[in-house]
Amino acid sequence: MILVVTGYFVSAQGTRVNPGTGIRVESGTFLDIGNGDLVLESDATGDASLLDYGSVSFSGAGTAHVERYLTEGRWHLVSSPVTNAISGMFLSDYLQCHNEPNNAWYDIASVDVSLDVMKGYALWSIESAPTTEMFLGITNTGSLGRAFTKTGLGWNLVGNPYPSCIDWDEVSIPAQMNGAFWLFDPSIGSNGDYRYYITGGGPANTTSRFIPSGQGFFVRAMLGAGTLNLDNSVRTHSTQDFYKSDLNEAMLILTAERNSITTQTAVRFNENATSETDRLYDVDKIFTTSPEVPVLFTRSASGELAINTLPSIEGNELVPAWFRAGQNGLYKIMASELQSFDPATPIYTSHGINFRILILKILELQCKQFI
Repeated sequence: MILVVTGYFVSAQGTRVNPGTGIRVESGTFLDIGNGDLVLESDATGDASLLDYGSVSFSGAGTAHVERYLTEGRWHLVSSPVTNAISGMFLSDYLQCHNEPNNAWYDIASVDVSLDVMKGYALWSIESAPTTEMFLGITNTGSLGRAFTKTGLGWNLVGNPYPSCIDWDEVSIPAQMNGAFWLFDPSIGSNGDYRYYITGGGPANTTSRFIPSGQGFFVRAMLGAGTLNLDNSVRTHSTQDFYKSDLNEAMLILTAERNSITTQTAVRFNENATSETDRLYDVDKIFTTSPEVPVLFTRSASGELAINTLPSIEGNELVPAWFRAGQNGLYKIMASELQSFDPATPIYTSHGINFRILILKILELQCKQFI
């Protein structure tokens, strides 16, 4: 549900917005909350959001309360959607920052450390059950930027600074930066795993293009330092997952599964790509520390890849893939997107098994079982 606020001046003595509901303040509208608070709620079903194309103010003692739902006993990547946030907001929790030069994490022990706008942090709730944390202040809006560095491996923890989703497909990717982002999903395995998205990746992606409010995420500098800039044009209420390929390209996805926990890697063919790591086509692999999560990836000359985009099938007929199992057990590896290849193109495993024939045999077996 989206509530649209329009008119020259609108007054509301406190407003509480339920999860899954959005408020859009139209351009030219002045919304004054007065002495009350603007509460954007969050729970396991989702978040409330605010799109303030107009002006939101507090003429009295009110302030914005932006909630962030967290599961217990897990790390989460967060980012402040309000100005002037400080570490003391999470007094009983563990809070960490990430350092790009040595790719290391550091505890924030003081209660008066400013939480920078567009910077990501790792947060661990000590509660024994899911909890809702609260960011207090004035919600961020308008043009914002965050500098990123390439002193070490280039991994920079940034964040969505707004009380609404941002649409990554609308973001202008700096020339020095890889075009993907990486989200940490604490629900995968015992220690979590990373999901990723790159524009045009279609089903090769493992998350959608929408980055939630208050969400920290990684970007990677490839060609040097720069600045990631955002403004209100990239903001949206939408959280719908919709995977499609923007390009008519051949793609093979391999998925490894054990105990309903999956991981995947993809190989694509696009004439605009190279055999090296291309910042707008390839996605680096961030490795999980969860032993229950299988690891599957391919490689380029510069490192391990979750999505590997090559210029053509010709010259790349053999694409090695690497698999790691953190635990002993039976794993299943499946292939998908075979229909994206020309029917005359055979696709074989290293054991000489034709994936197309194997899938047809499986389908035939299933049909016989139902007859």
